[in-house]
Amino acid sequence: MRTAPLGRGLLGGGLLDQPTLPAGDLRAAIPRFQPGNVEANLRAARRLRDLAVQLSLTPAQLALGWVLRPRGAPFAIPGSRDGERVRANAAAAEVVLPPSALRELDELLTKAPIVGARHTAAMLARTGL
Repeated sequence: MRTAPLGRGLLGGGLLDQPTLPAGDLRAAIPRFQPGNVEANLRAARRLRDLAVQLSLTPAQLALGWVLRPRGAPFAIPGSRDGERVRANAAAAEVVLPPSALRELDELLTKAPIVGARHTAAMLARTGL
Protein backbone atom coordinates (compact mmCIF):
# COMPACT_ATOMS: atom_id res chain seq x y z
CA MET A 1 0.00 0.00 0.00
CA ARG A 2 1.32 3.41 -0.88
CA THR A 3 0.11 6.23 1.33
CA ALA A 4 0.35 9.88 0.33
CA PRO A 5 1.49 8.97 -3.21
CA LEU A 6 1.03 12.59 -4.24
CA GLY A 7 3.59 13.76 -1.72
CA ARG A 8 1.01 15.42 0.54
CA GLY A 9 0.00 17.73 -2.29
CA LEU A 10 3.48 18.30 -3.67
CA LEU A 11 2.97 16.17 -6.80
CA GLY A 12 -0.70 16.96 -7.28
CA GLY A 13 0.08 20.42 -8.63
CA GLY A 14 -1.69 22.40 -5.93
CA LEU A 15 1.44 23.95 -4.44
CA LEU A 16 3.11 25.01 -7.69
CA ASP A 17 1.74 28.54 -7.62
CA GLN A 18 1.55 28.84 -3.84
CA PRO A 19 4.73 27.31 -2.38
CA THR A 20 4.19 28.88 1.04
CA LEU A 21 2.07 26.76 3.33
CA PRO A 22 -0.73 28.42 5.30
CA ALA A 23 -0.20 29.04 9.02
CA GLY A 24 -0.83 25.92 11.07
CA ASP A 25 -0.34 23.52 8.11
CA LEU A 26 1.10 20.29 9.51
CA ARG A 27 3.27 19.82 6.41
CA ALA A 28 5.49 22.69 7.53
CA ALA A 29 7.17 20.29 9.99
CA ILE A 30 7.89 17.69 7.30
CA PRO A 31 11.44 17.98 5.95
CA ARG A 32 10.32 17.89 2.28
CA PHE A 33 8.37 21.12 2.82
CA GLN A 34 11.04 23.04 4.69
CA PRO A 35 13.01 25.89 3.11
CA GLY A 36 15.75 24.67 0.81
CA ASN A 37 13.99 21.36 0.22
CA VAL A 38 10.59 22.59 -0.93
CA GLU A 39 12.07 24.77 -3.68
CA ALA A 40 13.97 21.82 -5.16
CA ASN A 41 10.91 19.61 -4.87
CA LEU A 42 8.72 22.20 -6.58
CA ARG A 43 11.14 22.30 -9.53
CA ALA A 44 10.63 18.55 -9.95
CA ALA A 45 6.86 18.97 -9.53
CA ARG A 46 6.82 21.61 -12.28
CA ARG A 47 8.57 19.21 -14.66
CA LEU A 48 5.99 16.58 -13.75
CA ARG A 49 3.20 19.09 -14.48
CA ASP A 50 4.71 19.93 -17.87
CA LEU A 51 4.82 16.25 -18.84
CA ALA A 52 1.24 15.77 -17.60
CA VAL A 53 0.05 18.61 -19.85
CA GLN A 54 1.74 16.97 -22.84
CA LEU A 55 -0.13 13.73 -22.04
CA SER A 56 -3.49 15.47 -21.38
CA LEU A 57 -3.42 14.36 -17.75
CA THR A 58 -3.49 16.19 -14.45
CA PRO A 59 -0.21 16.11 -12.51
CA ALA A 60 -1.94 13.87 -9.96
CA GLN A 61 -3.07 11.41 -12.63
CA LEU A 62 0.44 11.22 -14.05
CA ALA A 63 2.01 10.67 -10.63
CA LEU A 64 -0.56 8.04 -9.68
CA GLY A 65 -0.32 6.36 -13.08
CA TRP A 66 3.45 6.11 -12.61
CA VAL A 67 3.12 4.71 -9.06
CA LEU A 68 0.56 2.14 -10.23
CA ARG A 69 2.31 1.30 -13.51
CA PRO A 70 3.27 -2.24 -12.71
CA ARG A 71 -0.18 -3.79 -13.03
CA GLY A 72 -0.94 -5.66 -9.88
CA ALA A 73 1.10 -3.14 -7.87
CA PRO A 74 -0.07 -2.36 -4.38
CA PHE A 75 -2.85 0.16 -4.35
CA ALA A 76 -2.30 3.84 -3.63
CA ILE A 77 -4.29 5.95 -1.20
CA PRO A 78 -4.25 9.59 -2.30
CA GLY A 79 -5.99 11.96 0.08
CA SER A 80 -8.32 14.75 -0.99
CA ARG A 81 -10.99 16.99 0.44
CA ASP A 82 -12.59 17.59 -2.93
CA GLY A 83 -14.94 15.11 -4.63
CA GLU A 84 -13.88 16.17 -8.13
CA ARG A 85 -10.24 15.45 -7.30
CA VAL A 86 -11.18 12.07 -5.89
CA ARG A 87 -12.87 11.19 -9.19
CA ALA A 88 -9.91 12.50 -11.22
CA ASN A 89 -7.47 10.56 -9.05
CA ALA A 90 -9.53 7.38 -9.43
CA ALA A 91 -9.29 7.77 -13.21
CA ALA A 92 -5.52 7.36 -12.84
CA ALA A 93 -6.10 3.63 -12.36
CA GLU A 94 -6.89 3.49 -16.09
CA VAL A 95 -3.87 5.54 -17.19
CA VAL A 96 -1.46 3.68 -19.44
CA LEU A 97 1.71 5.67 -19.78
CA PRO A 98 3.70 5.41 -23.01
CA PRO A 99 7.27 4.10 -22.70
CA SER A 100 8.65 7.56 -23.54
CA ALA A 101 6.80 9.08 -20.56
CA LEU A 102 8.06 6.32 -18.24
CA ARG A 103 11.62 7.00 -19.37
CA GLU A 104 11.15 10.72 -18.81
CA LEU A 105 9.76 10.14 -15.31
CA ASP A 106 12.61 7.83 -14.40
CA GLU A 107 15.08 10.41 -15.73
CA LEU A 108 13.35 13.17 -13.78
CA LEU A 109 13.77 11.29 -10.52
CA THR A 110 17.42 10.60 -11.32
CA LYS A 111 18.23 14.22 -12.19
CA ALA A 112 15.92 15.92 -9.69
CA PRO A 113 15.27 13.55 -6.79
CA ILE A 114 12.82 14.54 -4.09
CA VAL A 115 14.77 16.25 -1.30
CA GLY A 116 14.07 15.84 2.42
CA ALA A 117 12.68 13.05 4.52
CA ARG A 118 9.12 11.91 3.89
CA HIS A 119 8.15 12.06 7.58
CA THR A 120 9.34 13.67 10.76
CA ALA A 121 10.94 11.38 13.35
CA ALA A 122 7.79 11.66 15.48
CA MET A 123 5.57 10.60 12.57
CA LEU A 124 7.77 7.60 11.87
CA ALA A 125 7.77 6.59 15.54
CA ARG A 126 3.97 6.45 15.48
CA THR A 127 3.93 4.13 12.47
CA GLY A 128 6.20 1.52 14.01
CA LEU A 129 8.24 1.33 10.79
